[in-house]
Amino acid sequence: MKKVEVSVDFIKEAHQSACANLKQRIEKELPDLFNKLEVGKWLKTKLESNNRWLVYVNNDCSFYGFNSAGKWFDCQKSTYNPIEDTNNYYATEEEVKTALVNEAVKRGFELGKKVKWNFEGSEGYKCSNVTKDYFEYFVNENKLELSYGIIFDNGKWETLITEPTEKELLGDKIKDLEKNLEEVKSLYDKL
Repeated sequence: MKKVEVSVDFIKEAHQSACANLKQRIEKELPDLFNKLEVGKWLKTKLESNNRWLVYVNNDCSFYGFNSAGKWFDCQKSTYNPIEDTNNYYATEEEVKTALVNEAVKRGFELGKKVKWNFEGSEGYKCSNVTKDYFEYFVNENKLELSYGIIFDNGKWETLITEPTEKELLGDKIKDLEKNLEEVKSLYDKL
């Protein structure tokens, strides 16, 4: 069989206007051009230079996730559609869980820290001596829990409410005592 060079754009254009049977044949012969990624999945994607981003794509082609520097972002409107980019591929469950746990820790759900957070249906929950084992990721629901409390739910992070530490509370008491001592000294000096 004689080989002929054809551009990718030409093949994709021909694919779009082909009948169903021919589309299937083209996709079978050239699977790398037509890897159909699904919405509602985490993807590793190349949005700038060679740096990979970790993004979750919604039905309306909005997406959220982590840029190449590991910073959280939420993109509601974009001309870029990660699903259509043939350089993208599915992220593993472990990659997603690791990124979400690291983000939770950055947001204050810290290891070994007593925290209180506000999530739907609760006024808060205290958890001390938190370790990474307390985080659980549910891939099918796209949720991250910390000690049975939902802290991430489909792109939305719960608001963390930190309580003052014992050291901070003690510091305020010491300041009050010092203030009272100054007042006592002032009254004593007046005698």
